[in-house]
Amino acid sequence: MTKTWQILKLFSAAFAPNLPRHGAAASSPPTAAIDVLLTFDADGVSGDPNHISLYQGAKAFVAALVRGESGRASPVDLYTLKSVSLLRKYISILDVFATLMIAWG
Repeated sequence: MTKTWQILKLFSAAFAPNLPRHGAAASSPPTAAIDVLLTFDADGVSGDPNHISLYQGAKAFVAALVRGESGRASPVDLYTLKSVSLLRKYISILDVFATLMIAWG
């Protein structure tokens, strides 16, 4: 798959339909229908362009919620799933040890 998605418009329509367009003044504090957004990290899983598009769109969506509102916290918390190296991806059960070493680090 090589096609990337324009995710910001989709997130805005689904989760914040009253979000002002870019450049328009907001008449009230930003709101969204969700509190948390969970997505892939900037590298995606194995560099998948769709996963990368989701990350970029989610990041842009959260930024758009507070655009022009300096000092205001976003109403949506963004969390990402950390990508691992191909070696860790394919060593399966042995990855438990690497994960525990990193967690207890």
